[in-house]
Amino acid sequence: MTALQDDDSTQNTLEVVLFQAGGCLSAIAASQVGAMSSDNNVCDAIPIAEVFGMEQVTTELAQKKLELKSVRAEAGSDSIDVLITPPVDLLNLAVTDIYPLPPLLAARQRLRWLRALAMHREQENISLLLLFDVLDTGSEEESQLSDLA
Repeated sequence: MTALQDDDSTQNTLEVVLFQAGGCLSAIAASQVGAMSSDNNVCDAIPIAEVFGMEQVTTELAQKKLELKSVRAEAGSDSIDVLITPPVDLLNLAVTDIYPLPPLLAARQRLRWLRALAMHREQENISLLLLFDVLDTGSEEESQLSDLA
């Protein structure tokens, strides 16, 4: 029996951190997130929309600092602090609701680390999520992030 055929529902899901970035519902695998804080010392963090190469949406809401793991921001660093606007949720996406980018979209898109689209079903509503993979860093994306840090 494979993991996808296992009766345990956690084997068929990906745990993600759900948030808004650039006005879009976005998610990152929870395993790629270190810590989240709501302290007032957010001046050293970069807006996540800027990290992903999105347009920033101005907001008056309080922002939280989120640590993304294993992103090479500078020599010797294995994380970067980013700003996100609440609400932030932790949820399990069914693997059957995650779709790799179609080849044409993958070739033309300009968002850093965008790797898949996912459907999030909540009661009668279905939302489209942008799923980012910050561990999948190419040399160009890595150098762009170093410029931001």
